[in-house]
Amino acid sequence: PDQPEEVLQRLNRLMLSILNRSKMMSCFLGILDVQAKRMMAANAGQCYPVLMPLDGTATQVSMPSQPLGTRAKAVFKRLDIDLRNAGLLLYSDGLVEAMSPNRTMFGYDSVTAAAGQLRRETGRRISSDTDLLAPLFARLQAHIGAGSYSDDVTLVVVMPRD
Repeated sequence: PDQPEEVLQRLNRLMLSILNRSKMMSCFLGILDVQAKRMMAANAGQCYPVLMPLDGTATQVSMPSQPLGTRAKAVFKRLDIDLRNAGLLLYSDGLVEAMSPNRTMFGYDSVTAAAGQLRRETGRRISSDTDLLAPLFARLQAHIGAGSYSDDVTLVVVMPRD
């Protein structure tokens, strides 16, 4: 299969046949077309990606779904994401669930707001993923203080170059 939603359908059937609902897994699958600056994507229970246009009006890309291995009749839908004038932030739930010392989560709104502000501040000057990732990790560290992470924290930035 060359469509992300078809790959997720196959993975879901495979997981159900092998694990019989004893385990589940979230997954975001994107196929990037670097020439067209588009991504064909499908989601299986992963956090919604954040679209980061140059003007900094970051928004979550709604991709409702369920994790792999949970339902035999699960439906995974493809979404085509235009990246001509935007970047895309992919992240694990460990980022949004990171707790401050007073037990408040970093949260989806904080992720989206931080991504938008950093995009506004850097604009087209982003020369590497670390230009955006390092400030995001610094904000996260400031939020959790001396605490530790309770889950993995993964960040990926997809930023087509001019």
